[in-house]
Amino acid sequence: MLILQAESQLMERYGKDGRTILGSCDTYVYLGGGDIDTAINVSKRADRSVRSIMEMPLGTGLIFRRGEKMRECRTFPLEEFERIRMGQKPDALHVATKSMQKNEKHYDKHMGLV
Repeated sequence: MLILQAESQLMERYGKDGRTILGSCDTYVYLGGGDIDTAINVSKRADRSVRSIMEMPLGTGLIFRRGEKMRECRTFPLEEFERIRMGQKPDALHVATKSMQKNEKHYDKHMGLV
C-alpha cells in the first residue's frame, strides 16, 4: 500500500521512477488536498475539471481501481470514531458504508481478487 499527501512527494524521492510506481498501483484513492499537480493528474484520471477536484468538499474522495469505474466515497469522520470509541452507535450513514464495504470484500473474494 502506498499513501501520499501529494504525488510530488513520490517524484521528489524517486524521480521518473515515481511515475512508474504510481502507474503500477491497481487502486488509487484520492482524499483531496491542495497540491495543484496532484489535482491535475486526478482530474485527468476522473475526466473532471481541475477546479472540481480542487473544490471537493472535505470528507469526500475518489477511488480508482483497475478494471472498474471511478467511485466517489466519503471518509470516516473523526467525530464518528469518537462516538464508537465511547461505546455509542455510529450514525446510519456509516453503518450503510460498513455494509457496502462488506459486500465489496465478498465480491473481491468471489472474483479471486484477495
